[in-house]
Amino acid sequence: MENTEFDRDKIVNYWLDSSDDDFDTMMAMFESNLHSRVFSKMD
Repeated sequence: MENTEFDRDKIVNYWLDSSDDDFDTMMAMFESNLHSRVFSKMD
């Protein structure tokens, strides 16, 4: 069974390696992932 949880290690490593511009992109992706999960649970 695959782990469907958001990969925190991947986020941290990406964050450490990224520039400020990439950080904005990462946060947008993270928030999008978060919102899609919340709304899918509401259905």
